[in-house]
Amino acid sequence: MSRYQNNIVLTASPKQVYYVWLTPAYHGALTEGLASIEPQVNGHVRLWSGAVQGVIKELIPNKRIVQTWKTADWEPFEDPSFLILEIKEHTVGCSLSIDHDNIPERLYEQFEFAWNSFYFPRLRQFFLQS
Repeated sequence: MSRYQNNIVLTASPKQVYYVWLTPAYHGALTEGLASIEPQVNGHVRLWSGAVQGVIKELIPNKRIVQTWKTADWEPFEDPSFLILEIKEHTVGCSLSIDHDNIPERLYEQFEFAWNSFYFPRLRQFFLQS
């Protein structure tokens, strides 16, 4: 299993980032796909029009979100990945740290590409426009 870690700085408050990540309409706009999110511990998550499914494991308002994720490419016997988002105050807004662990080796490049080429650029652009 593989682990992806990265950190970005966004021109948004921790409260804004937390809210956008957990609000289906905003998360869907961010990814340009349907999103269904139950923003509570043990709430279900469906992102990218159902290509990603998971469960919220921990929420610390405006600071931390922990989710399990499985994509359509997961084998039934494989355990889900764990995604930890840490949000901290920063001089220009906030920093968002991503720790995505337990990614199957064969899918690591796909996840790395998705984070680097989709999520991060779209997050930056989303908050520049808001």
